[in-house]
Amino acid sequence: MKVRLNESPFYLDDEGIQWVKNKIHSLTLEEKLAQLIFYQPQEEEISALDKEITSFGVGGLYLQKDSKEHLYEKCRFLQTHYAVPAFITSKLVTGTKEAIEEGTFIGSPLKISATGKEENAYTLGWVSALEWGAIGGNIIQGPNFSTKEGKEETRYWTKNRGEFLSSFAQGVTENDVIAMGYGLFDEKISLGDWRKQNGAYARRWIKEGGSVLLLDATPFSDYIQMYSEEEKEQQRASYYSTYITEQLLRKQLQFSGVIVANVRPAESADYALAIGSGCDMVYTEEPIETVIAALKEGLHFGVFTEHQLQQSLQRILGVKAMLGLCDNIPFLEVCNKKQELAKVHQAKNQLYQGKISNEAIVLRNDHGGLRQTKGHKIALQPASPKEEALVQSIVQQWEDAQFYVLPLGETTDDFVITVRQDGTTKISDAQCILTCGNPEVPLQNEIEEIIIFDQEEETLLSLLEKIKQNTPFLGTIEEGNE
Repeated sequence: MKVRLNESPFYLDDEGIQWVKNKIHSLTLEEKLAQLIFYQPQEEEISALDKEITSFGVGGLYLQKDSKEHLYEKCRFLQTHYAVPAFITSKLVTGTKEAIEEGTFIGSPLKISATGKEENAYTLGWVSALEWGAIGGNIIQGPNFSTKEGKEETRYWTKNRGEFLSSFAQGVTENDVIAMGYGLFDEKISLGDWRKQNGAYARRWIKEGGSVLLLDATPFSDYIQMYSEEEKEQQRASYYSTYITEQLLRKQLQFSGVIVANVRPAESADYALAIGSGCDMVYTEEPIETVIAALKEGLHFGVFTEHQLQQSLQRILGVKAMLGLCDNIPFLEVCNKKQELAKVHQAKNQLYQGKISNEAIVLRNDHGGLRQTKGHKIALQPASPKEEALVQSIVQQWEDAQFYVLPLGETTDDFVITVRQDGTTKISDAQCILTCGNPEVPLQNEIEEIIIFDQEEETLLSLLEKIKQNTPFLGTIEEGNE
C-alpha cells in the first residue's frame, strides 16, 4: 500500500511532507533502523538511558511509573538529544496514576462502561492525555479492542464498546496525544465473529483517525487455517503474517498508520521477519544494539527490502510530523515546566473519580431490576471471618436501624448483602450478593448482583444509600455487540 502523507491518518501539508522526505534522506542506516524500534528500557535513569539508547535514539519509548518531575526531565532529555524525537508511551487504562506517581485515577474501562455514559469514556481519555502530555508523553495505551479480559469485563464492557473507545480516543486527540490501538485479536473467537466485534471496533477507530496499532501474537480461532502448510507447522504469530498485516489491516480495514509488532518472547523474536511481514516497528526490551544488528542482517539477506524500510519510515515520521515532533525545538524546550506539571492531578481532574465511581454502581437481576427494599430490614453479613470487622464498621458508620449485622452462618428472611474483601480494609471488585428470603429458593428468582466498580469502602456506603432510598433500578448492562 502506497503511503500517502496528505491523506488519513496523517493529513500533512506540503511542508510536513517535505520534512519527512528530508529527514529520511539525512539519516544514516543505523538511525533509520533505530526508528523501527519501540523500546522498553530496563534502566530509566537519564545517564543510563543516554548510554543505552546511544546517540541516534529510537523510534519510540515505553516509560515505567515515576514521579512527574522525573518523567518530565526524561522526556526533555530524550527529545532534545536525538536525530528524531521519539514516541513516548505508557499504559494508561484507568488514568495517569498507572504511570505518574502524582497522576489522576479516573476508573477502569469496566467502571466507565458501567456508567453507561460515553462522556465518562471521553473524560478518561481527555484527562489522561492532558496529564501525560504535560510530562512530554505523546501516545497512550488505553482501553483495547478485545473482549477477553474476563467474565465481568466481557459482560459489562462489550456493549457500546465501539462508542466508548471512540469517545476515549476523541478525548485523547483533543489534547494532541495519540490513542494507540491494541488487543485487536482474540483466540477465542472466529474470523466471522472478529469482523462483527473487534474488527468492527478497529474499523471505526481507523475511520476516526487511528494512527498507531500495537499488534500482539494472539490470533483468532480459525487463523491458523489460512496459513500454508509450512506456516501451520511454525504456528506463526499474527505479526509474522502478511495475511494479517496486508490483507486484513491494510486492505480490508484500510489502516495506513504505523503497525507495531509486540514481539515476545525476546529469545525467539525475529525482528526482521516482523518488518518483512508488513509491520513498521518492533516492540522490545532487548538491547538496542542487538535489535539493530538483527535488522541490519535481515535487510542484507532480503528478509525485508529497502522499499519496505522506506515505507515504514514514511509512516513513522509521518505520525511524528502529525504530532508536531518535526520542529527543530521540541515543545518541552519552549514550554513552562511549572505550568505544565501543574496540570497533573489538578483539582478538577480529581472530581471526575468520585462522579464516575458513584455512577458506576450497577444493580441487576434476571428480572431486570432490584426488588423493593423500602420498609425492609437489610442485613450485612461477612462472607468469611476476615470481613467481620469491616461489616461492623460499615453498620456503625451507617447508624440506621434498617441495617444490621447478620453473624456468619446465620440466615434471615430479610434482605442480605454478603460482603467480600480482597484485603483487610477494601471492598473487592468482585460482586457482592443481595439475597431475599429463604436461601433454598432457586437462585434465578431470588438473587440480585451488586457489582461494585471501586475498591473503596465509601462505594458500598453509597450503594447502601441508594438501597435505603429505594432508588429505581439503574439499568442492566449485558453482553452484546456494538
